[in-house]
Amino acid sequence: KEKEEAHRKVLDTQKKVEDKHNLEVEIQWLKGKIQMMEYMEGDDVRDKMESLRTLLEEKEAELDDLDQLNTTLLAK
Repeated sequence: KEKEEAHRKVLDTQKKVEDKHNLEVEIQWLKGKIQMMEYMEGDDVRDKMESLRTLLEEKEAELDDLDQLNTTLLAK
């Protein structure tokens, strides 16, 4: 029973690490996309950039929440 619980905790931790990594990769991709679009012109580009910036802010907030959750779980 204890081995099963320990194994489950390891799997949960691995999933959290993978989720965090995927989120960090997505954030870097969004930053690169926005940076690239800064040199383009047009209303549609501006609208798309604003949409990407909003998404970036959401992803960064999600990453912060995930970091706080991990810190809380490690403290227990």
